[in-house]
Amino acid sequence: MPVGNPVVRSALIAHRGASAYAPENTLAALEIAAGLGAQWVEVDVKLTRDGQLVVIHDDMLERTTNGRGAVALHDLALIRQLDAGSWFSPTFAGTQVPTFQEVVECALRLGLGLQVELKPTIGDDVETAEAAIPLLRRLWPQGHGQLFVSSFSVRSLCAARRLWPEVPLGLASLLAPADPASLLAEYGCQVLHVFDDMLVEHHLRRLQASGVEFAVAIINNPDRARYLLANGAQSILSDYPDLLTTTS
Repeated sequence: MPVGNPVVRSALIAHRGASAYAPENTLAALEIAAGLGAQWVEVDVKLTRDGQLVVIHDDMLERTTNGRGAVALHDLALIRQLDAGSWFSPTFAGTQVPTFQEVVECALRLGLGLQVELKPTIGDDVETAEAAIPLLRRLWPQGHGQLFVSSFSVRSLCAARRLWPEVPLGLASLLAPADPASLLAEYGCQVLHVFDDMLVEHHLRRLQASGVEFAVAIINNPDRARYLLANGAQSILSDYPDLLTTTS
Protein backbone atom coordinates (compact mmCIF):
# COMPACT_ATOMS: atom_id res chain seq x y z
CA MET A 1 0.00 0.00 0.00
CA PRO A 2 1.66 3.28 -1.07
CA VAL A 3 2.13 6.15 1.36
CA GLY A 4 0.28 9.21 0.11
CA ASN A 5 2.24 12.03 1.67
CA PRO A 6 5.55 10.80 3.11
CA VAL A 7 7.55 12.90 5.55
CA VAL A 8 10.81 11.91 3.84
CA ARG A 9 10.80 12.45 0.09
CA SER A 10 14.16 10.81 -0.45
CA ALA A 11 15.12 7.18 -0.96
CA LEU A 12 18.17 7.53 1.30
CA ILE A 13 18.97 9.13 4.64
CA ALA A 14 22.70 9.47 5.30
CA HIS A 15 23.23 7.69 8.62
CA ARG A 16 25.10 9.99 11.03
CA GLY A 17 26.12 11.91 7.93
CA ALA A 18 28.58 10.33 5.51
CA SER A 19 29.77 7.96 8.22
CA ALA A 20 31.57 5.67 5.77
CA TYR A 21 33.75 8.57 4.66
CA ALA A 22 34.12 10.77 7.75
CA PRO A 23 33.79 10.54 11.53
CA GLU A 24 30.12 9.99 12.27
CA ASN A 25 27.95 12.78 13.65
CA THR A 26 30.46 15.51 12.82
CA LEU A 27 30.19 18.62 10.70
CA ALA A 28 32.63 17.02 8.26
CA ALA A 29 30.26 14.07 7.88
CA LEU A 30 27.41 16.43 6.97
CA GLU A 31 29.54 18.39 4.51
CA ILE A 32 30.72 15.24 2.75
CA ALA A 33 27.19 13.78 2.70
CA ALA A 34 25.91 16.90 0.96
CA GLY A 35 28.81 16.78 -1.47
CA LEU A 36 27.92 13.20 -2.38
CA GLY A 37 24.34 14.16 -3.15
CA ALA A 38 22.54 13.35 0.09
CA GLN A 39 19.20 15.07 0.55
CA TRP A 40 18.69 13.95 4.16
CA VAL A 41 20.96 13.17 7.09
CA GLU A 42 20.35 11.53 10.45
CA VAL A 43 22.13 12.69 13.61
CA ASP A 44 22.05 11.67 17.29
CA VAL A 45 21.55 14.12 20.16
CA LYS A 46 22.58 13.65 23.80
CA LEU A 47 22.73 15.74 26.95
CA THR A 48 25.95 16.60 28.78
CA ARG A 49 26.27 16.85 32.55
CA ASP A 50 25.67 20.62 32.43
CA GLY A 51 22.52 20.24 30.34
CA GLN A 52 24.04 21.10 26.95
CA LEU A 53 23.31 19.26 23.71
CA VAL A 54 25.99 17.46 21.71
CA VAL A 55 25.74 15.30 18.62
CA ILE A 56 27.14 11.88 19.47
CA HIS A 57 25.64 8.40 19.36
CA ASP A 58 27.06 6.39 22.24
CA ASP A 59 26.46 6.79 25.94
CA MET A 60 30.23 6.47 26.37
CA LEU A 61 32.99 8.58 24.84
CA GLU A 62 35.56 5.87 24.10
CA ARG A 63 34.53 4.62 20.65
CA THR A 64 34.39 7.95 18.78
CA THR A 65 36.66 10.24 20.84
CA ASN A 66 39.86 10.12 22.87
CA GLY A 67 37.82 10.71 26.02
CA ARG A 68 36.72 8.25 28.66
CA GLY A 69 33.49 7.73 30.54
CA ALA A 70 29.88 8.68 29.99
CA VAL A 71 28.82 11.70 27.97
CA ALA A 72 26.25 12.46 30.69
CA LEU A 73 29.03 12.74 33.30
CA HIS A 74 31.08 15.37 31.45
CA ASP A 75 30.49 19.08 30.88
CA LEU A 76 30.33 20.52 27.40
CA ALA A 77 33.62 22.39 27.81
CA LEU A 78 35.53 19.15 28.38
CA ILE A 79 33.77 17.28 25.56
CA ARG A 80 34.64 20.09 23.16
CA GLN A 81 38.35 19.57 23.94
CA LEU A 82 38.25 15.96 22.79
CA ASP A 83 39.49 14.64 19.46
CA ALA A 84 36.53 13.09 17.66
CA GLY A 85 38.32 12.39 14.38
CA SER A 86 41.60 10.53 14.85
CA TRP A 87 39.83 7.23 15.61
CA PHE A 88 38.49 7.33 12.05
CA SER A 89 41.52 8.65 10.19
CA PRO A 90 44.52 10.93 10.83
CA THR A 91 43.01 13.20 8.18
CA PHE A 92 40.31 14.15 10.67
CA ALA A 93 42.56 14.64 13.71
CA GLY A 94 41.29 17.45 15.90
CA THR A 95 37.68 17.22 14.77
CA GLN A 96 35.36 18.30 17.58
CA VAL A 97 32.17 16.75 18.86
CA PRO A 98 29.68 19.31 17.49
CA THR A 99 26.95 21.00 19.44
CA PHE A 100 23.40 20.36 18.35
CA GLN A 101 23.01 23.99 17.33
CA GLU A 102 26.06 23.75 15.06
CA VAL A 103 24.63 20.69 13.34
CA VAL A 104 21.18 22.20 12.81
CA GLU A 105 22.70 25.36 11.37
CA CYS A 106 25.00 23.29 9.15
CA ALA A 107 22.11 21.20 7.80
CA LEU A 108 20.15 24.35 6.98
CA ARG A 109 23.16 25.93 5.28
CA LEU A 110 23.68 22.81 3.16
CA GLY A 111 19.99 22.46 2.31
CA LEU A 112 19.74 19.04 3.95
CA GLY A 113 16.66 17.42 5.41
CA LEU A 114 17.30 16.46 9.02
CA GLN A 115 16.33 13.45 11.10
CA VAL A 116 17.06 14.29 14.72
CA GLU A 117 17.31 11.14 16.80
CA LEU A 118 16.93 11.82 20.50
CA LYS A 119 19.42 9.49 22.23
CA PRO A 120 18.79 9.85 25.93
CA THR A 121 21.01 8.24 28.49
CA ILE A 122 18.63 6.00 30.43
CA GLY A 123 16.85 8.26 32.89
CA ASP A 124 17.02 11.57 31.03
CA ASP A 125 14.51 10.75 28.28
CA VAL A 126 12.24 13.71 28.99
CA GLU A 127 15.09 16.07 29.78
CA THR A 128 16.76 15.35 26.44
CA ALA A 129 13.59 16.26 24.58
CA GLU A 130 13.01 19.31 26.75
CA ALA A 131 16.45 20.62 25.84
CA ALA A 132 16.46 19.68 22.15
CA ILE A 133 12.96 20.49 20.95
CA PRO A 134 12.76 24.18 21.92
CA LEU A 135 16.16 24.84 20.34
CA LEU A 136 15.20 22.96 17.19
CA ARG A 137 11.86 24.78 17.00
CA ARG A 138 13.63 28.12 17.30
CA LEU A 139 16.26 27.38 14.65
CA TRP A 140 14.25 25.50 12.02
CA PRO A 141 12.34 27.90 9.74
CA GLN A 142 8.57 27.69 10.08
CA GLY A 143 7.03 25.89 7.14
CA HIS A 144 10.41 24.71 5.87
CA GLY A 145 9.61 21.01 6.25
CA GLN A 146 12.41 18.48 5.68
CA LEU A 147 12.54 17.62 9.38
CA PHE A 148 11.45 14.93 11.76
CA VAL A 149 12.36 13.87 15.29
CA SER A 150 12.84 10.19 16.12
CA SER A 151 13.74 8.04 19.09
CA PHE A 152 13.62 4.55 20.54
CA SER A 153 12.32 6.22 23.70
CA VAL A 154 8.57 6.74 23.72
CA ARG A 155 9.02 9.04 26.72
CA SER A 156 11.25 11.28 24.62
CA LEU A 157 8.75 11.22 21.76
CA CYS A 158 5.80 12.05 24.01
CA ALA A 159 7.73 15.00 25.44
CA ALA A 160 8.62 16.13 21.92
CA ARG A 161 4.96 16.01 20.89
CA ARG A 162 3.99 18.09 23.95
CA LEU A 163 6.66 20.69 23.20
CA TRP A 164 6.09 20.92 19.44
CA PRO A 165 2.72 19.47 18.39
CA GLU A 166 3.33 20.00 14.67
CA VAL A 167 6.74 18.36 14.26
CA PRO A 168 6.65 14.95 12.55
CA LEU A 169 7.81 12.11 14.79
CA GLY A 170 9.46 8.80 14.01
CA LEU A 171 9.48 5.72 16.23
CA ALA A 172 12.59 3.55 16.05
CA SER A 173 12.07 -0.16 16.72
CA LEU A 174 14.34 -3.18 16.52
CA LEU A 175 11.47 -5.36 15.32
CA ALA A 176 8.65 -4.69 12.90
CA PRO A 177 5.56 -4.40 15.15
CA ALA A 178 2.53 -6.65 14.74
CA ASP A 179 0.29 -3.67 13.98
CA PRO A 180 2.46 -0.82 12.68
CA ALA A 181 -0.36 1.64 12.07
CA SER A 182 -1.82 1.26 15.56
CA LEU A 183 1.57 1.58 17.23
CA LEU A 184 2.38 4.80 15.38
CA ALA A 185 -1.06 6.21 16.14
CA GLU A 186 -0.66 5.39 19.84
CA TYR A 187 2.37 7.66 20.10
CA GLY A 188 1.39 10.24 17.49
CA CYS A 189 4.17 9.23 15.09
CA GLN A 190 4.24 9.43 11.31
CA VAL A 191 7.32 7.33 10.52
CA LEU A 192 8.58 3.91 11.62
CA HIS A 193 12.23 2.84 11.48
CA VAL A 194 13.22 -0.82 11.76
CA PHE A 195 16.51 -2.70 11.60
CA ASP A 196 17.33 -4.87 8.63
CA ASP A 197 19.08 -7.59 10.62
CA MET A 198 15.74 -8.24 12.40
CA LEU A 199 13.59 -7.90 9.27
CA VAL A 200 12.41 -11.27 7.99
CA GLU A 201 10.39 -11.42 4.79
CA HIS A 202 6.95 -11.72 6.36
CA HIS A 203 7.70 -8.66 8.51
CA LEU A 204 8.52 -6.71 5.36
CA ARG A 205 5.25 -7.79 3.79
CA ARG A 206 3.39 -6.73 6.92
CA LEU A 207 4.98 -3.30 6.82
CA GLN A 208 4.26 -2.96 3.11
CA ALA A 209 0.58 -3.84 3.62
CA SER A 210 0.17 -1.51 6.62
CA GLY A 211 0.35 1.71 4.62
CA VAL A 212 2.71 3.34 7.14
CA GLU A 213 5.81 5.25 6.13
CA PHE A 214 8.77 3.11 7.09
CA ALA A 215 12.53 3.12 6.63
CA VAL A 216 15.09 0.36 7.14
CA ALA A 217 18.51 0.69 8.78
CA ILE A 218 21.42 0.21 8.27
CA ILE A 219 21.71 -0.69 4.58
CA ASN A 220 25.16 -0.61 2.98
CA ASN A 221 24.51 -3.01 0.14
CA PRO A 222 23.01 -1.35 -2.96
CA ASP A 223 21.15 -4.48 -4.09
CA ARG A 224 19.50 -4.86 -0.69
CA ALA A 225 18.64 -1.16 -0.69
CA ARG A 226 16.93 -1.39 -4.07
CA TYR A 227 15.03 -4.51 -3.00
CA LEU A 228 13.66 -2.82 0.11
CA LEU A 229 12.70 0.32 -1.80
CA ALA A 230 10.90 -1.80 -4.39
CA ASN A 231 9.02 -3.62 -1.63
CA GLY A 232 7.47 -0.84 0.38
CA ALA A 233 10.22 1.04 2.20
CA GLN A 234 10.05 4.77 1.57
CA SER A 235 13.72 5.19 2.47
CA ILE A 236 16.76 3.40 3.80
CA LEU A 237 19.46 4.66 6.16
CA SER A 238 22.99 4.11 4.93
CA ASP A 239 26.54 4.98 5.91
CA TYR A 240 27.11 5.63 2.20
CA PRO A 241 25.26 8.69 0.87
CA ASP A 242 26.13 7.58 -2.65
CA LEU A 243 24.89 4.01 -2.16
CA LEU A 244 22.13 4.20 -4.76
CA THR A 245 24.48 5.53 -7.40
CA THR A 246 27.00 2.77 -6.71
CA THR A 247 27.30 -0.03 -9.21
CA SER A 248 27.02 -3.31 -7.35
